[in-house]
Amino acid sequence: MAKVRTYVINNRTADDDAWWDALPSRPRKLRLYVDEDVPAPSVYALRGFGSDALYVPELGTKSRDDRYHYKEARRLGRILVTNDADFWNDRLHPLALSPGVVLIECGTSRDPYQTAILFYQLALDVLLRGISKIPGMWTQTKLRISSEQVLLRMRTSTSSVEQDVLWARS
Repeated sequence: MAKVRTYVINNRTADDDAWWDALPSRPRKLRLYVDEDVPAPSVYALRGFGSDALYVPELGTKSRDDRYHYKEARRLGRILVTNDADFWNDRLHPLALSPGVVLIECGTSRDPYQTAILFYQLALDVLLRGISKIPGMWTQTKLRISSEQVLLRMRTSTSSVEQDVLWARS
């Protein structure tokens, strides 16, 4: 059974959607830095949903290594969206320096673009709920989305690392 965590923010407990909906929300676009391994149709879909997505192939930095993109996303204050599982590795890409990472594992499909778009829609929903409500929430955080589960890894206020299953296939 997955561990369920109750988050406390501003001395209030986030235990249902009504609580989230009651938080003040500033309308703002998601600021994303999208890695080159993400299919272009997924990037277009993200932009269509209203996010401000910088796409590595369009920036002319396609040949740069992963460390460059990790640092650049942080420098620009953008969440790194990727299909590259190396970004989940905290030894290669320390959680303490994370700009916020969304790792989408699309798996195999006859239509990989459609699969990717569906997973990005899920990620976007999760991000919109957190980012639009609590600015800065996704720094020092990594989100891993697959067809089997959604994992959240983050640093706590005591600098310990916690990992929670936000959703798992039953």
